[in-house]
Amino acid sequence: MRSAAMITSLVLALVLPATTLHAQDASAAGAAPAAKAMPELDPLPSPMPGKPLPEKAEVKTTESGLRYVELAAGAAATADKHPAKQDKVRVRYAGYLENGTLFDKTAEDRDATFGVSQVIKGWTEGLQLMSPGSSFKFIIPWKLAYGAGGRPPKIPAKANLIFDVELLDIEALPAPPEMPAFVLPPDSELTTTPSGLKYKVLRAAEGPKPLITDAVTVHYAGWLTDGKPFDNSYERGEPASFPLNGVIKGWGEGLQLMPVGSSFLFVIPSDLAYGDAGYSGVIPPKAPLVFVVELLKIGGAGR
Repeated sequence: MRSAAMITSLVLALVLPATTLHAQDASAAGAAPAAKAMPELDPLPSPMPGKPLPEKAEVKTTESGLRYVELAAGAAATADKHPAKQDKVRVRYAGYLENGTLFDKTAEDRDATFGVSQVIKGWTEGLQLMSPGSSFKFIIPWKLAYGAGGRPPKIPAKANLIFDVELLDIEALPAPPEMPAFVLPPDSELTTTPSGLKYKVLRAAEGPKPLITDAVTVHYAGWLTDGKPFDNSYERGEPASFPLNGVIKGWGEGLQLMPVGSSFLFVIPSDLAYGDAGYSGVIPPKAPLVFVVELLKIGGAGR
């Protein structure tokens, strides 16, 4: 698993997190055959893919519908230690469809490290139930996985997923800053550029400004103009990094106005965002977008 891949693939189109869980393909995994969806996962798959359940195993269900079984307990000394949403974890895992098809696993000689909030919802919830050294089986309904669309060709539409996960270690990280509230100022409070981009300086700064050829690291939140949120970096627990020449035009133009350390509000017209087509059911056609952006540094997260 590469945490950067979870963010970067859609950030390059805008700043939407790709909920891709898998950076390494299982060598035995091919294209997934069609699978019969069992939205409520009732009954459980039989036989159960992956590791066998312990004798008298207790299958627990959370309010969201995630089911899980503790396959092995962690060390007693860390039994009360659980990862938080902003933390990073190191794991080994294998993922299966209900019909037993293996579609992803960690390599034999490499563990996977990623942010708890950078993966599908079922993983984010399930990891927070684990302690170091423990092994769980997650039985994830499709609504907490890849949704109605799946992730072709390996994960069919409305596919429930089964994962065997061993939590090796937790890297505790500070909580991210609080997500800003949605505000759509009147035009009288906004500055409009010749392209039609509108912006307001929320926090001024004296740092350098990026060029279109630079990469940047930011915290951000995005909404439709009716206040409906569609993406933010705060809930993922870490800022996003991307090249300015790889995002929508409104971002590329707007961030060049920002000194490092500043915070701006942008109202981006649709022709500087996703235009007539919208984006993948998340951004409607011809939709203007509202963002609050904090420019943390010029350069990627690792620079």
